[in-house]
Amino acid sequence: MSIFDFFSSKRSELIAAPRAATDLQRDMAATAVQSCHVSIRERTEDGVRAIVTGAALGSFVFDHEEAARRILKRWPDLEPKQVTQLVRYLDSRVRLTARSKGPMPERSKSSWVSRWMGNSPDNTFFSR
Repeated sequence: MSIFDFFSSKRSELIAAPRAATDLQRDMAATAVQSCHVSIRERTEDGVRAIVTGAALGSFVFDHEEAARRILKRWPDLEPKQVTQLVRYLDSRVRLTARSKGPMPERSKSSWVSRWMGNSPDNTFFSR
């Protein structure tokens, strides 16, 4: 048996093997999701607008469907249960980050431009 015969038989076994997520792929996906950074941008009636940024997933506004789509695009061999677990983990990270930030401050209604032009109610530059 030559070395070429050995590798050709192993190659046929690898090609015929069913596609399933290996332990390494699951661990890589979990590590990539855990290393994502979550930024809270603003609060809305529906909750918060969170930006999730990660090396493997890119940057996106968090949404369950978008997160699942990006995870499946990067690791297509994951089972639906595993994808759901990763999305739920990201959701918990978003909620924890939003809770730790506390209430978002109100945006200031006036700026130096409006004060300079004399259009602001707290006009300190001009008197009428």
